[in-house]
Amino acid sequence: MAPDNSRRTGLRLESGPVPGLLREKQAMGGKSDLVAIRDRLSGGDLSSIGRANAVARRARREPKTVRVLVALMLGQDRLIAARAADALEKASMAAPGILDPYRVTLATAIRRDRPPEVEWHLCQMLPRLDLDGAEARRAIEWLAGRFRDAESRIVKAEALTAACAIAARYPRHAGTADALMAEALQSDIPAVRARARKLKARPITPDAPRQERGLEPRQRSGKQRGTKPRLCNPR
Repeated sequence: MAPDNSRRTGLRLESGPVPGLLREKQAMGGKSDLVAIRDRLSGGDLSSIGRANAVARRARREPKTVRVLVALMLGQDRLIAARAADALEKASMAAPGILDPYRVTLATAIRRDRPPEVEWHLCQMLPRLDLDGAEARRAIEWLAGRFRDAESRIVKAEALTAACAIAARYPRHAGTADALMAEALQSDIPAVRARARKLKARPITPDAPRQERGLEPRQRSGKQRGTKPRLCNPR
């Protein structure tokens, strides 16, 4: 299990600036990493992702950018948080190890209410973490709650996928995932039913590549090593 360095990195997640980031000057106009990245993620509205793709590419190369994205994702500005979450999820899909220093931070972020745009990206990232037993239990409980209670159909669908992915690696939670699948297959929300059918047709296996654990079936490569799937097949 990768160590969590959240304390060492000095993140102050819920209430604004990250200590130290404003003092870490960059050459570009003396802006700190925090301000520079926040500026790149600002502008427009929630219907667009702004320059999140460019920031995601930078995060794959620069650990300090990941640090900033985690802080901004858990901050108070909904637009910035949504785009930071989008950038962080995209970067971790290509390089899941960038999340390792923030395992505890991300695993405990679910304890607070988040905007739906942040929640569905957390759903995608949680299965990429090497969670301990207690973290996996809290994660699957949170995912079950979001599947059943979230208003966003995207959150519901991503919570279902993440629950199946986590239960594939932590078999003690298979019953919860199977129960969610049974509910999803009977859902009155077309997107949720469609996701459930896809997951049933192509279950997530325990040896799924780490970067693909939180992805819906159509996004996965299919390069799994023949482990017999047991997950998300409701009786």
